[in-house]
Amino acid sequence: MPKTDQERLDRILRVARRQIPAGVMAAQPNPFDTMALAIMLDLQSQIDELRLELQRLIQTPESLLEPGQNH
Repeated sequence: MPKTDQERLDRILRVARRQIPAGVMAAQPNPFDTMALAIMLDLQSQIDELRLELQRLIQTPESLLEPGQNH
């Protein structure tokens, strides 16, 4: 596995492990379900942050200019 993919996988698994205690408290916990939900939650959070950033850039296109650049 390429190093960049391994780093991504490691980050995803760290996020999933943080959520395992909540999954253990479920009536009939399935470790994979808990891990998959944790991963999806983290990905949705990243998507939301990117959408906000994109919206900000759309609303203020001058923020795309480098400092000192005039148009």
